[in-house]
Amino acid sequence: MRFVYTFLCLLLFNSITKAQEKNLDFFLQQAKNNSALFKDYQNQLRSLTLDSSIIKAGLRPQVSAATNLYYAPIIKGFGYDPAISNGQLINGLVTVSKQITPNTRIRTLLTAIQLSKDSLGVQKEFSTQDIYKSISSQYITAWGSQQNLELSYKILSLLQKQDTILKKLTQKSVFKQTDYLTFKVALEQQLFLVKQNETQLKYDLSSLNLLSGIKDTTSYQLAPLNLQKIKENSIGETLILKRYAIDSLRTINALKQLAYNYKPKASVFADGGYQSSLPSNYYKNFGFSVGLNLSIPIYDGGLRKLNTQQIKLRQQTQYQYKEYYQNQFAIQQKQLKDMVLAYADLIKKADSQLLYSKTLIKANELQLSTGDIRMTDYLLSISNYLNTEVSLLQNKLNQLQTINQLHYFTLK
Repeated sequence: MRFVYTFLCLLLFNSITKAQEKNLDFFLQQAKNNSALFKDYQNQLRSLTLDSSIIKAGLRPQVSAATNLYYAPIIKGFGYDPAISNGQLINGLVTVSKQITPNTRIRTLLTAIQLSKDSLGVQKEFSTQDIYKSISSQYITAWGSQQNLELSYKILSLLQKQDTILKKLTQKSVFKQTDYLTFKVALEQQLFLVKQNETQLKYDLSSLNLLSGIKDTTSYQLAPLNLQKIKENSIGETLILKRYAIDSLRTINALKQLAYNYKPKASVFADGGYQSSLPSNYYKNFGFSVGLNLSIPIYDGGLRKLNTQQIKLRQQTQYQYKEYYQNQFAIQQKQLKDMVLAYADLIKKADSQLLYSKTLIKANELQLSTGDIRMTDYLLSISNYLNTEVSLLQNKLNQLQTINQLHYFTLK
């Protein structure tokens, strides 16, 4: 009965999961759609776009209206001096003002915002790489658990197929009762391993869903990863170079803004309306005025020089980090490539061992049916086969994880 149950479970597992097979791209796309971090970056980019509009709006003429009613009474000779307070005042003015800003200054301000957007874009790419790397790594882990479960099902099916045969041979005294009990212990251990692998797969799939922002708890099968499609790319190095190029431009821009802070600033204004202390001819107090504000920096106590030194020190630090990270990137990338080749060699050797293990099991099965082999030797051959399969799978997973690191390799 257990053999039939296991066969039906395996058949049901394959039929359901194959109909709902999902690949790595599905989870990466789900993460992109569901991640709050991606939405946060989008909102930050929109905010910087609004900053550009705010600067442009601030450079346009500013119009304001104000009114003021004032009365300072003199009671029994006590009150404000009329020569100062005029006793009463009423005004209503509309004021128009505009800051005089050179086009070069405007371009510098807008460039600063654009560089902030570019820098945020690079940060987003780094974060994207981190998220994709984590999801890909968990996908490989879950796929490995799926392969482990299929392997444990295969071994269980093999043992259960022999169970009926061995039971009859034991009844015919071909095998001792203790030999059969040894076999049953191995069978029960395999049943436990199947349950354990089922639980592990559920946990790994749940973790994968969590990283991708997926709420669905439906069971499905993960598509195999093609090693030939997962290749090294240079996006990590590209992002590093791009980030330091932007940082260098931001430093230059900061020096320009500092220089503009020490140039004369001017603004013009005009107002018009009614302003009067209400004399006898108050109806004639409608008018207007125009003016110019000019600010010229003279001495700041050496603050400009100190700020310039700080900015240039930051520029030197950026260059030193750039050189360091480029060297580290090349060294660590080579280490990962060497590991991929090393795992490929281990996989090749494990494949060769697996071929011998399969051949030995088939030969032992023939001897088992006639009682020409000891039970412990038969179980040992199955154990060796299982260990070789597990070792082969582990090396494949290690190689996939290393390729995943190589594909999303960045330094920050």
